[in-house]
Amino acid sequence: MSQYILINRIKVQGANAIAGFTWGFPAITHFLGFSHNLSRKLSIIEQFNDICLNGCVVIAHNHHVHTYGSSYEVEFTQSRNPPYLHSHKKAETPPVIEEGKMNMTVSLLIEFDGNIGNRQEGFIEWLTNNIFLQRLAGGTILDIASIEIHGVNSESEVRT
Repeated sequence: MSQYILINRIKVQGANAIAGFTWGFPAITHFLGFSHNLSRKLSIIEQFNDICLNGCVVIAHNHHVHTYGSSYEVEFTQSRNPPYLHSHKKAETPPVIEEGKMNMTVSLLIEFDGNIGNRQEGFIEWLTNNIFLQRLAGGTILDIASIEIHGVNSESEVRT
């Protein structure tokens, strides 16, 4: 039997929209890193250290890339951000920085090993609290519609 956590409709603001040579949606490694970080946090909590997160499926519901221009010449929006490191020289006018940012709504389906048993409510509460403390694809998580635990039988009954 396979078990899955469905984190339904995560609203993210300011996510990274550039993935290597392509742009328009975050790289899958952002989502894998998100679930890996949750798995690492689970391993140090005594109450849930027997639960291990394995993989991640991404379902995109909605996205809006912050761009401007015509359909033939699209450019990312630009912002002026002051330098934040002491090694950077403080200029009178902050430099213009072009960043590929986006807002998106996604759902994550994460496979896990372990027995939740009667700890389901506490596990969902722990997940909710820790998800809001993380960033997803560099963006801020604003809202989660729901978190559900599902079990799927891998062996189907054959009737003759």
